[in-house]
Amino acid sequence: MLDVMIMNGQDKEALVIDLLNKGHTTREIAKQAHVSFFEIKKIRMKLTGDVSEEHQEDQKKKPLSIPSKAFKLFLEGKSIVKVAIELDLPTDQVLKIHSDYLILQNMERASRILTENRKNLGAYLSLFDFVNGNNIKVNDLNESVHLARNISNLKKEKSQLEYDLDMLMDTKKWYEKELDEIKNKYYKTR
Repeated sequence: MLDVMIMNGQDKEALVIDLLNKGHTTREIAKQAHVSFFEIKKIRMKLTGDVSEEHQEDQKKKPLSIPSKAFKLFLEGKSIVKVAIELDLPTDQVLKIHSDYLILQNMERASRILTENRKNLGAYLSLFDFVNGNNIKVNDLNESVHLARNISNLKKEKSQLEYDLDMLMDTKKWYEKELDEIKNKYYKTR
């Protein structure tokens, strides 16, 4: 399977064309290029020159709204500044649209995660309740995961420190004994 990074519309179209030329199925292309079946159909029609009545009707549909155009540009990987310039939007409006876009993206992701893990949903909800109920922050979770992954090293380090401490205590006792012997010799010679 191809590793697909975030690509703009032109890169995705080029990938779809390449996969079509190699004889991949629509389902395989959709999975590898992360595009809809409809997008694949449009690209296939563009390649073959086959413009059906359905496609002509799609072209006649009303133009996209400003937020939809912005969403499309964000999906293509355009920055907030580029979207604001391209659509001639004021800062507050483009920031609001971008915020809405991020919310929708996260909702889509949450929906996908819930669907993929529906058999373990109770465990996820319990974890979520625990995190919320104990006011645990993301940084706390990250630190906990880091410590958990590093626990064997931390145990080894603890053992080494305990050993070092024992050695230092033994050395201290030896010096104390030596000091006592020196004091005794000193006082006996006086």
